[in-house]
Amino acid sequence: MRNDICLFLDEAKKTRDEIIAGESNPGFMYGFVKNSKDTKVNIIDQSLKNVFKTRINDIVIVNRLKFVPLLKFIRRKVILININSNHDLDYISGSGLKKFILRKYYLFSYKVADRIICLSPTQVKKLEELGLNNLSVTPLGCDEDLIKRYKASKVGDYYLSAGFDEGKNFKFLERAIGKKKLIVLNKSNKVSYSEYLKLMARCRGFVLNIKHSARSSDLSGITTCCEALLLDKPVFINNQPWLKKLLRKNYHIYESEEDLRNLIGENTTFVKMNKKHLTLSNFNKKLLEIIDELR
Repeated sequence: MRNDICLFLDEAKKTRDEIIAGESNPGFMYGFVKNSKDTKVNIIDQSLKNVFKTRINDIVIVNRLKFVPLLKFIRRKVILININSNHDLDYISGSGLKKFILRKYYLFSYKVADRIICLSPTQVKKLEELGLNNLSVTPLGCDEDLIKRYKASKVGDYYLSAGFDEGKNFKFLERAIGKKKLIVLNKSNKVSYSEYLKLMARCRGFVLNIKHSARSSDLSGITTCCEALLLDKPVFINNQPWLKKLLRKNYHIYESEEDLRNLIGENTTFVKMNKKHLTLSNFNKKLLEIIDELR
């Protein structure tokens, strides 16, 4: 019997429905909603009870460590989409009983996963130091076919910033640019994914200021930067370790509020670039190749 593919994620069915309705980013389901006609995928809400909706030797895709040991114990093949290993490993490096237990649990979970897909090369070093040899590196990217529908011929007189984790410093941007020229989308000002793309398509550029904390992602800002570049928008951002290898072009680094004001005051031209590595289809293709290897 051929192994089933299972997406075992938090609120997986709700997320699928939101993607279909244009309210959520297709990347949240790793491209499988878009490609469901070609690849049969079981979409399962992540919970202890639902672990047993999978079958022996099914290939189960997760993005959290929580159920990895149990899935392996009941003989599932596990692909871990690595969202936050750098922060997790930094957190458990301290002292105390809780961190000791978490350290053992995390290290065991990483080791027993059949494959760990790192979304940036910056995640690899710390995992290799643990002796892991089950690593792949593929940027997640964004749905290029969907995004290109929103390309606009007219540009508005504003800059856009967006993000929902704890790593975004919007107050910095408001001081540097001014509230009149900045649209901020965050937890208190949400719009649908389609409305977000319309705003992105008409902005003069995309701006971010990232401050890393325990509640932010390793790769805070990457998805929105990819969306901006796919819409031919320059990115203005404080320095991040993943910029050079992931974005490659059309990003502009600033160190202070004054730097940012000067950068956006210049006549920035978007440089033509190869965007394949920024696409969700590229990620989904690589993921399917890994699934075939595990079958």
